[in-house]
Parts: sequence; C-alpha cells; structure tokens
Amino acid sequence: MLTAMPEQHHILGEDAFGSFTYETRNEIVSVGVKAPPYTDHTRTRSRNAWLFPDNGAGQLRGNFDCNTSIYTCFGAFRFTYVLPFEIVGLAGDLSITHGYSGNAQNIPFFGFDASYLNQSSSGGPNFYSGFWGATFPATSVLTITWVPGLWSTDDSAGFALNNLTVLTNQVVAVPAPGALALFATALGLLGIVGRRAAQSAQAGCGSGGVRPGLAGRSGPRLPPREAGGAG
Repeated sequence: MLTAMPEQHHILGEDAFGSFTYETRNEIVSVGVKAPPYTDHTRTRSRNAWLFPDNGAGQLRGNFDCNTSIYTCFGAFRFTYVLPFEIVGLAGDLSITHGYSGNAQNIPFFGFDASYLNQSSSGGPNFYSGFWGATFPATSVLTITWVPGLWSTDDSAGFALNNLTVLTNQVVAVPAPGALALFATALGLLGIVGRRAAQSAQAGCGSGGVRPGLAGRSGPRLPPREAGGAG
C-alpha cells in the first residue's frame, strides 16, 4: 500500500563522538585533545544545530558535515530514521549536494554511480536533482551514511527526498470471484426464505392467531365398528 512518509519518525544522528537526537543535538561534548590546541584533555564543544534534519511529513533529509579542526568527525556522518511501521520501498524527488570532493557514491544508500552527478541541468558536477525510488526487504529503520565522514574529511554533503511516498507491506485480502458468487447466492436464498416466511405469517394471522376455517376441527371421524364383524 502506498502512503505518505509519516511525520512521526524518530531521527538519530551519529559522529565519531557518539549519537544524538533533536533534543540532545546542542549538548556539550567532551572532545579533549581531538580539538585545538590538541593538548587540553578537558576541551568541550557543541555540535552545530543546523546539522539536524527536519522530520516533517512527506520528506526525508540529512545534512552531513565534520568540523574542520576536530579529528575524527565531529558533526554528523550518519543518520538513522525509525518509522512507526515497516516499509518495503521509497519514492520521491531527490536532491543531493556535495562539497568540493563530491561523488554520488559517497552516500551509498541511494545506489548511484558517479555518472548521476552530471545529469542535472541546474547544477554542477556535485549536484543531482530528479526522481528516485527503490524497494528493499521490509524494515522500519533506515540508515544513511556519508562515507567521507567516517575518516573525518574536510567536506560536507546533504540530501533531501521531498514529496516522498512509502510502500508498506500491508496487504488487504480480496475474496476470490468464486467466493463472491457463492456469497451473493447465499444472500439471494436468504431473501427468498425471508419473503416466504413473511407471507406465511400474514396468511395465518386471524382472530387470536388461529387460521380461518380450522377452528373447532378435530379431523375426520370413522363410523363405529359393528360387533362381530369380520376382521
């Protein structure tokens, strides 16, 4: 069954320093000597709030980025989307943007090769815009990873799936034609029986509920048998 992407989906971001949600995206994180001046073990930082994608209905989005001065990736290289039900496919209008080292294969979830980056008339070699769709085994969890972020590249990328429709694994049972015909016949027979019962009840309703002409009748009487007659 096709339906719009639900608004009530939960999003979890991830970088080299841990996972975060919309509510915890701005919490202070200990980065220690991974950040300048690279000698202070008590160093803390906060992630960029803009990294967290919107979870509105009919869309799926992600913004990937790593802080240029912190190693390894501090920002977001992966987003996990948890849906309220299982789906077996996605389809919508897809836009992908990359930084200077853009490559469609950097986000393997979409299954693109590098040639797709050059098929958009409105963008450069690091941009793609067009229809996208895919089917997959039933799942309620979608995980989309930006590969360069795994080794903390000084770059960024993003995607947006708008007008998004999902294909669910819900199946509506449809009776076979033979079963429908049998059901219709049964309904017809019930109607005939009901009408005959109603007609009989009307014909048999007299005073006191006794059929006319039967009051006082006890059936035919036989003449008395003569004594001594032949048996």
